[in-house]
Amino acid sequence: RDSEVIKELGFTSCNLDYGERTDVTGGCSFIASVANCKEDYDLVTIKDGMLYAGERTENMCVPQGRPKSHGSPFKRVQHGESNAISKENTFVKDAALTLLANDLQFLEGPIWDSKNDRLIFSEVNTNTLWQWREDGVSEFLKPSFYAGGNTFENNGNIISCQGGARRLTRIDTAGNTKVLVDNYEGKKFNSPNDAVVKSDGTIWFTDPDYGLLAVYGENAEEFKELDGNYVYRYDPQTNTTTLLCTTLSKPNGLAFSNDETILYVGNSAEGDRKIMAFEVLPSNILGIAKLVTTIASETS
Repeated sequence: RDSEVIKELGFTSCNLDYGERTDVTGGCSFIASVANCKEDYDLVTIKDGMLYAGERTENMCVPQGRPKSHGSPFKRVQHGESNAISKENTFVKDAALTLLANDLQFLEGPIWDSKNDRLIFSEVNTNTLWQWREDGVSEFLKPSFYAGGNTFENNGNIISCQGGARRLTRIDTAGNTKVLVDNYEGKKFNSPNDAVVKSDGTIWFTDPDYGLLAVYGENAEEFKELDGNYVYRYDPQTNTTTLLCTTLSKPNGLAFSNDETILYVGNSAEGDRKIMAFEVLPSNILGIAKLVTTIASETS
């Protein structure tokens, strides 16, 4: 399995082999696409006894793209040691569950509104956004257009993935709604599912076809205008939408790492459930993807 990863990432261009020591102090190509460059600009370097890869740039095949600094040092992993996510359950000592509401179905997209001390969440099948406060649950927005995922913009507005209407919508602090985007290059989205807002204000979201399947059932394909289920970035400042990823079968939940250099995306297709980690490049596009973990489908 590790040998397959080495080949996929392009380590073979450095003549690396799993479990074998190799001298790379002279530098070597680290990324497969860069291995085909006429010259080598993506360096692997030994410094102070640590192994570093050159900082990623948009185009390492030109002299201007030569790394000007190093990334984080590689962690040394002993042969046979696993760096995979533990499958064991982790419990918080003395944690307690409190029932806040019941008699609800198919809940999605919970977000905590710290300014107003309330929890906002979607009940997809009843076409409703609810809010929970200390005094109970009340209606926040209906119809919600079968919203699933919700998130906050940096200014406190809510971004809601209105899957039933196949669009991304902003809900301001006064409760007014505005459609931000509902298509890519003139073709309607499938059903935006989940979104996350970067610190620069851009909105990154997934667009599987679950909403289409829920609304149209076995006829969903007739209403699908895009060729697949993709990941996008929407920039409210320029009103532009950028296609980021076409390689996942059903991208679903997503989240940034704390430093926003990695975008984690969950894929929820039956038989292909996994979490991927994508490198976020300075130009706000996705770079190398790595598998974080696979998730087995449990059937009764």
